Amino acid sequence: MMPNPFSSRDLLPVTHQRALGFLAFLFVLWLAMAPLPPAQAQEPIQVGEPQVINEFPERLVVRFPLQSRGADIVEVRGRLRLGVRPVYQRITLEVTPGREATATWVWDTSRITVPPYVPLEIQLEVRDAQGQRLRTGPFFLVYEDNRFDWRGRRSEHLIVRWYEGSDAFGENIFRLAQESLQRQMEALGIVPERPLVLLVYANQEDFFAWHSYRTEWIGGQAFPEYGVAAQIIPPGSQPDWVRDVIPHEINHLLVSPYVSTPLGTVPPWLEEGLAQYFELSPAFDERYRLQQAVKEGRLLPLGIMRSPPGQEEEEAKLWYAQALGMVEYLIERYGTEGLQRYMRLLHEGRPASKAFVEAFGESEDAFYAQWLRAVGAPT
Repeated sequence: MMPNPFSSRDLLPVTHQRALGFLAFLFVLWLAMAPLPPAQAQEPIQVGEPQVINEFPERLVVRFPLQSRGADIVEVRGRLRLGVRPVYQRITLEVTPGREATATWVWDTSRITVPPYVPLEIQLEVRDAQGQRLRTGPFFLVYEDNRFDWRGRRSEHLIVRWYEGSDAFGENIFRLAQESLQRQMEALGIVPERPLVLLVYANQEDFFAWHSYRTEWIGGQAFPEYGVAAQIIPPGSQPDWVRDVIPHEINHLLVSPYVSTPLGTVPPWLEEGLAQYFELSPAFDERYRLQQAVKEGRLLPLGIMRSPPGQEEEEAKLWYAQALGMVEYLIERYGTEGLQRYMRLLHEGRPASKAFVEAFGESEDAFYAQWLRAVGAPT
């Protein structure tokens, strides 16, 4: 005879509450005799936390420890997402078959330009010899420039990092960047989804060490798809330079991820002109250069302004001066309200050409012709 699984206090005495007690007894008995739910089974394949070897700017090595409770692990596939890009790319991981294995991914960045502080998202699919599959992740990593001892300040929407100069030097850059970001957010009606990262390099050698090319007249670069901008700002730099470069690059980080869609982006002249518009120093050189080009009939056609500036220095300077002049005229005619409408339409997925007409009431070509007349140039 099987022992009673209940203690004596589980068997309620039959009293004037007999019916209630008996029903409770049957409920407890049913619970005891019902089959127990299966225990949470452990996954047949386990993936441990990634181990990172950072050899910036040459390569990033990521190793995932693997363990199988059944057959040998034979294959690992991966998907990689960089920065704020909405797309994933396939990556190849090397693995030696076995119940305990390591999957290794090597990202060779020695011949490409990859800025520091790039966030990475990795997803894995692991398969064993019996066809069991495990999809896991995402794993989040950051590819940092670990050559220096960085210091930093951050707020809700901004991260500033520097490695040379005093704390006061970095604090001043952070304050300027924060004030500029706030002003642009209010003017354009844009709030970044994640903090913008501003990296301050002390010299060209450190800055160009992670570039696949070198252009001496470039003093900084924004990578909106990664949410990162890097500037060359030596301690003791001229205040005007700092007051220009920081707002300029912040504008790229703020605007480009917000308005870039598969159907189109802001025209390059508008993107670069807008970044210059928010610089804090008077644009005397740009206005003089534009006036001279008007007098000499050297203005660039709209077709050229619709492409990024070239590498030839003098033409690039005219390109930037003209872009600023066009943006100043656009805001003079339509105000920041028109810009906000335009960017909101792009953010919603409207094609760039249609968004321009809806926001400003005329095509880009018609606007360019109006601008030519406004500056006194022949159409």
